[in-house]
Amino acid sequence: YLSYLAPKKILLIPWEVKCAEYTDLQAILQYTLVFYLYKTLDLLPTHLIKLFAQDEIFIKGIAEREPVGIFYTKGYTQITPLSKQPIQEVSWGKVEDEQTLKEIKALPRRFVYDLPSKPINPDDIKVKVIRPGVVSGRRSGRFVTEFLFRSFEYFLDAGKPRVRLFFDSLVERLERNKVKDSWPITIEIIYPKK
Repeated sequence: YLSYLAPKKILLIPWEVKCAEYTDLQAILQYTLVFYLYKTLDLLPTHLIKLFAQDEIFIKGIAEREPVGIFYTKGYTQITPLSKQPIQEVSWGKVEDEQTLKEIKALPRRFVYDLPSKPINPDDIKVKVIRPGVVSGRRSGRFVTEFLFRSFEYFLDAGKPRVRLFFDSLVERLERNKVKDSWPITIEIIYPKK
């Protein structure tokens, strides 16, 4: 639920940990620090306090129903809209489509799906592809394979939320994995609903 702008590690620190351990500027710049269960940052030197901003968020496994106060390093940490909602209450929408590989090949290289509603955060959209499992070049009736497909983009078209999938990339991947034209392929677009 926390994302960051720089390639840094997110370090969640319970307030009970001594802030004195994090007074070194170099140590702070190596991580995206998030102090939660905070009281104040008065234990840090003044020049380091300026590096932090304050907010309240929900954190999985720590604060799922009630938000917890945090201080986080400015400039390195972005608080996503999803982290502002109780984790128990996030509602997920799904658009599902099943077609054979042959049918997918007949579609335009870039195919658009309409979403019933706008996502809370477009960055949390996932596209999952489910296909029959392949064993020794043959279709297995006992298991399926699923993977996240990342060749897509979210956009608004006259205010309507849409997801464009790049089917040429999907077809290439499926064929590389020995999927036959007649096999069913399920595409699931999963997103956090408003």
